[in-house]
Amino acid sequence: MKLKNLDSFVRSIKEGAKLQRTPDLKPYLVKPDTTLTIAELLADPKAIVEGQKLLEPCGRGNPGARYLFERMYVFSTEVTPKGHLEVTFRQGDGEKIKATLFFTTGHPILKDEAEVNVVAKPYLYRKEKHNADFEVRLRLLAVSPVER
Repeated sequence: MKLKNLDSFVRSIKEGAKLQRTPDLKPYLVKPDTTLTIAELLADPKAIVEGQKLLEPCGRGNPGARYLFERMYVFSTEVTPKGHLEVTFRQGDGEKIKATLFFTTGHPILKDEAEVNVVAKPYLYRKEKHNADFEVRLRLLAVSPVER
């Protein structure tokens, strides 16, 4: 293709994409495997995280288990010293959990008191390497606002 035709080619692709879009069709960019609540996860976090390891190896074509957490409220957000966005979510009865959006310092949907649906993977976080104590956290994969 000649360089002078590139602009018209790109323009025609964009116009075609606009014609094929329908406002009521919203595809899942990240499809969850099942729905989970914070209370269910906190009841036995180690079993859920260890259970995910039974599904390995994960990788291209075989993604690890992803969970949908519905109607989560953003309780607080902060940026860690390593440059990750750390979000504390609250769900329904007041259960809270921390989640991390790695290598990101901000997100347009994740504002304090926003109600969102989250697709995430739980993991066990240890603050100290030689301590057996852990905290369950979520690795954020996708976030969408709750439609009312």
